[in-house]
Amino acid sequence: MRTVLTRHIYYPMTQKLKGHRVAQYLSSYQTIERLNEDELSKIQTDNLRRTLEIAAQTPYYKALFKKLGFKAEDADNFSALPITTKLDINRNPAAFHNPDYQGPLIEGRTSGTTGIALSVLYDSDWDQRNQAAQLHGRSWWKIYPGARELDIWGRAFDSKGAAWKAHLKLALMNKKMISCFQLSDSQLDSLTPKLAKFKPEVIYSYTTGVGRLAEYLWEKYGEDPPFRPRVVIITSETLLEPHRAALIRVFGSEPVNEYGAVEGGIIAFQCPEGGLHIFADRILLEIVEPDEEGFGRVVITPFLNRAMPLLRYDLGDLGRLVESKCSCGRTLPLFELAEARVSDIVVTPRGKVASSTFFDFMAKSLIPYGLRQFRVIQKSKTKFLIQMVRSQGKDETVEKMVREQIGQFLGEELEVNFDYLNELRPEKSGKLRYFIREDF
Repeated sequence: MRTVLTRHIYYPMTQKLKGHRVAQYLSSYQTIERLNEDELSKIQTDNLRRTLEIAAQTPYYKALFKKLGFKAEDADNFSALPITTKLDINRNPAAFHNPDYQGPLIEGRTSGTTGIALSVLYDSDWDQRNQAAQLHGRSWWKIYPGARELDIWGRAFDSKGAAWKAHLKLALMNKKMISCFQLSDSQLDSLTPKLAKFKPEVIYSYTTGVGRLAEYLWEKYGEDPPFRPRVVIITSETLLEPHRAALIRVFGSEPVNEYGAVEGGIIAFQCPEGGLHIFADRILLEIVEPDEEGFGRVVITPFLNRAMPLLRYDLGDLGRLVESKCSCGRTLPLFELAEARVSDIVVTPRGKVASSTFFDFMAKSLIPYGLRQFRVIQKSKTKFLIQMVRSQGKDETVEKMVREQIGQFLGEELEVNFDYLNELRPEKSGKLRYFIREDF
């Protein structure tokens, strides 16, 4: 009953009272997702031109355009613009704000997963378009407003009053939220009966959050968990093999990937056929400096953010565009995200540069030896600290295996030390990075 009330009464009513057009934008995706290449390209070009006009009103891009002799109408020469970085914004955030926009502002904050935290502003209409993109991606999996949803997130509420309002809003939307900071065995012992009673149809979570929940359920209940969601949607982090294995064992299916960022909103969503589709009507995604396999830096231009436009913004991710067509029939372009960020690249004394996903594969070989969590901290070019949570504690055999694997892949001259912990605490954002390269 609550699902029906939320979907057909509460959610539409709140949208109408706010004067929002999420439903209108959502409806347009039925056409957009089937457009041919030329039709979609025209939408992108039109939206890019309008975005350039907005950007020309900000102090940063106004000065940049003048310096380069670039005009807002020069969309065909867009790739000549330099890439915008997080450091560019941090040097003078106000220079990216549009002084001509006087409407409602919505603030988003990055978690600092790449080591640099930012505050980003959106206008209300941009946020509504972003909500529509997310709802459309979810609709591919028959998930609609009002579905019983469990969110495993890391956001802390600013006050008791804010927390009360947030939980009330969640309840009205038929959602529950638990914190990534409350996933110890004892805390899950207390939470699980409540979740079993709620029986979530969908779980939306940072990868490590739902991965930890799945590991707990497997250890305690095996193949008969007290609840089994129809869909698990993961976002923000790389899916590691220990978590993938736990999710499949407990919930019976692969998780669904939502790719987004605070700076750009929802960028792409995975369809039931496995394709990760870019919402090309609301964002331009470029791959810069691709390697032989097509993987390069992910650079985005979110369209029509009147509050704080960003042009050719470097997300710090690695990915590639996929030329093939998806068997689902949708014509939205396809994208493949690499399993590591640019900041998650390992550097060694020999000059060897390697993806930190090596450690993911290393961890896969340690699962039979009781590995539950791990994190690798590169202290210098020659020193690594391996933090591990294991069911059996310290094990010299495991340490020998790790040293041998790292030596074979990265070089035998490296110093590898170990730290055994009861649990790995997420960062302030609630995310758990499995590789950290310290400044050296």
